[in-house]
Amino acid sequence: KPIYVFHGISSQNLFRKYEASFDNTMRRFKDLSDPARIDVKPDRIIVRATRTDGSLETALRSLGVPNERLKELALLNGKELNEPIAANTLLKVVGKGS
Repeated sequence: KPIYVFHGISSQNLFRKYEASFDNTMRRFKDLSDPARIDVKPDRIIVRATRTDGSLETALRSLGVPNERLKELALLNGKELNEPIAANTLLKVVGKGS
């Protein structure tokens, strides 16, 4: 059974001011018992090579990245969508957990 730890951080002189907020927030979590939420496999980052020259956007689309995740994957790769990408460039994409 995984145990998660959350930390609230502040400067020492402000700790008392925020202590109640930290404490209140952390005590609101309930036990998770829904199997559909517990038995979820994490998505994985997969490194794939591009096949042709083009923009990052074109390369990500050719690797099957959906439109709504293009900006996210550009950020993951540290690039802009309009940035030119050479063939055989290694890019990170996200694959569903299995």
